[in-house]
Amino acid sequence: MITRSKLVDQLRGYQIRYQNKCPALILFSPKPHITSWHYWLSIMAIWLGILLPIRLRSCRQALVKKRERKFLLPLSM
Repeated sequence: MITRSKLVDQLRGYQIRYQNKCPALILFSPKPHITSWHYWLSIMAIWLGILLPIRLRSCRQALVKKRERKFLLPLSM
């Protein structure tokens, strides 16, 4: 017969075995528990690594267009 103490022992053993198993899968769980500051810091670094070069490229292109318009204006007058 299964007693409460046996179930508690089984549960405790299961929790000990699988406590730190596959921490990378936490990111793909439906309810992610990203509470550590280094996870948030890494996510922000990735976003900056993606968005910052895109923004710099668009600013550079806008400056080039502005410079071209500046040179073309006196000729059209």
